[in-house]
Amino acid sequence: MSESLSAEAIKEIERLVLASRRTEIVADPGNPKAYYIVRPDGITDSEEHSIGPHRETHQTIESFNRFISEPPGGKCPHSEVWVSPQDVSYVFNNGDRRDRAIFPLKQSDQMKWMLAYGGKPMRQSEIVRAIRIVFRSWSRDCPNLLTVLRQLKFTANGATEGSLSHAEESLGRSLIAAVTGSGAIPENVCIVFPFFSNLRYTVTVDCAIEISPSEQTFAITPVPGELIRVENQALEEIFDLIEHDRIFIGSCPVPW
Repeated sequence: MSESLSAEAIKEIERLVLASRRTEIVADPGNPKAYYIVRPDGITDSEEHSIGPHRETHQTIESFNRFISEPPGGKCPHSEVWVSPQDVSYVFNNGDRRDRAIFPLKQSDQMKWMLAYGGKPMRQSEIVRAIRIVFRSWSRDCPNLLTVLRQLKFTANGATEGSLSHAEESLGRSLIAAVTGSGAIPENVCIVFPFFSNLRYTVTVDCAIEISPSEQTFAITPVPGELIRVENQALEEIFDLIEHDRIFIGSCPVPW
């Protein structure tokens, strides 16, 4: 008749069995972003951990290019770059689009002004301020535009004539409003400014200088389609700056 093991012997055997097991990390085949930790006391005590998405933010296009040329873990054949008006996004693997490196694009103050105030009436002091402070680069067609606008004067008389020109409009049979000195202002002028504040690339926007003598206001109005044209032009320029084989225009699709 065999002797039974003591309680102390049973505990020691259990300890030795558990010690012989190794802690294992097991990938979840259905989710590449999750894994299980299998502890020595068995699978029933396993834990599931989610791996958070990797994010890299770069402040210059040079830093961004250096990063994507040698990303952590090496280049992936399924990586890609997306260029949108908001940012340039490097996707580590298009099979799982959560891991990204971002170069945020910052719209310039001039472009913000053009979107907010382009085509809207302004007083003489407001358009002078915009040209003097916001926009400082004009094409050669009117280098003295600021001086001319400062010297303009609105007048009115009681003639019965009716007309409509760049700086004169009919107000009925009894009154004509006009702008003295307006002949030096071209009907269209090109404005040169950076599209993004954190890139050196500049765009040239064709604008009409509109004058309303009756309201004594001015407007800087982009030619129809001009802002879309220069935005596409700016994105194409960034496209040429990125050092990658797979580049797309637009916002990167959300992760699957």
